[in-house]
Amino acid sequence: MSACIPIILDPRYKYDFLEFLLSDFGSEKEAETWMGEVKDNMQKLFNEYNKDVESQRDSGTQEAEDDNDPLAEWDQYMKSKRQQSSNELDQYLKEQLTPRKEKVDMLHWWKTKSEIYPVLSKIARDVLAIPASTVPSESAFSTGGRVISDYRSSLAPTTVESLICLQDWFKAADARKNE
Repeated sequence: MSACIPIILDPRYKYDFLEFLLSDFGSEKEAETWMGEVKDNMQKLFNEYNKDVESQRDSGTQEAEDDNDPLAEWDQYMKSKRQQSSNELDQYLKEQLTPRKEKVDMLHWWKTKSEIYPVLSKIARDVLAIPASTVPSESAFSTGGRVISDYRSSLAPTTVESLICLQDWFKAADARKNE
């Protein structure tokens, strides 16, 4: 389910792409159930982040009131206006999709939209800043059992052989030092 969050946060796809993909798999009922779970998880994530953002806004408003800020009433007005407007997640999802072929730097897109979607932009910053990897974490730090294949490497066979020999030589040199 969490792998769907970046797709939802991509303004070219949102829920629509997931629904499209699900239309080819399983029954319609299974697709609806799965999509319902995805939407519930996204809403829970949004609500959790919204609590944090609201508490930060409240503490900011408190500080402004403590300092006899002449714009403290403005802050209160904007807070009540935000609460009256519909959920930010709903607004984002209702917004028209960005054309699919348009190149989008998603972190930059969310940064520019942070005034409109403060909660979602914070989610996007946290979720999208984590690079995806096809390498399992245990194999990233261990060479045991790792196989070099055409899929995994574009190195020439002689280069791979040289690197493996070099690694063996370093291990042997370290073993001699530790004796």
